[in-house]
Amino acid sequence: MGVLVRGAIRACLLCLTTAAAAQRLSPTIDITTIRLEIIWVENATELARVRSRYERPVASVREGALPDARRRVHGFSILRKRADGYTCELYAVKPETVNDSATATLGHELLHCLLGAYHE
Repeated sequence: MGVLVRGAIRACLLCLTTAAAAQRLSPTIDITTIRLEIIWVENATELARVRSRYERPVASVREGALPDARRRVHGFSILRKRADGYTCELYAVKPETVNDSATATLGHELLHCLLGAYHE
């Protein structure tokens, strides 16, 4: 078996393992129409400062519930119901590459606005 074929098989197995271990979505709301406002912040320090104005720090929500790496804030969103519908304010560091953590954060936080507290 060629090196490329073995590499492709390993990549497929990795994808299957990741997909099998993925947590299922459990929406608490289901919003289909929303106005999205994205507010870019410079870095994680600035993001934490801005977030502190709106909510409790992650560690105080459930102390010890998340591993250290997941306690770090990469972005956050605020869903607001207004007379003319819903608005999602999404705060995040601007992505630099297609698949960086900032790109994943945008999708993650948008899902919070659309589906609520959809994960544990």
